[in-house]
Amino acid sequence: MCNLSRVWQRSDCASTRSRTRPAFRSIPTYDWVRHQWTVPINLQVARIFKFGTQPVQLGVGGKYYAVSPAGGPEWGARLNVVFLFPTKG
Repeated sequence: MCNLSRVWQRSDCASTRSRTRPAFRSIPTYDWVRHQWTVPINLQVARIFKFGTQPVQLGVGGKYYAVSPAGGPEWGARLNVVFLFPTKG
């Protein structure tokens, strides 16, 4: 098993009036055993919708690997659904 350590993380996101949230994230890791970097660059957009009375966040994103080991991934995709349960306070 590789010993991966998080060495740097950058995450920026914003919200708009339409409840849409674009996000940029990069979490590079270094494999201390094989001496290899993995540097993904993630871009995602998510939006809050209501299905009846239930608020739900739907998101889609893509991932590009700026640096990856030989035979490693070049890209990836993500689709997420988050059910929100707000509290009154």
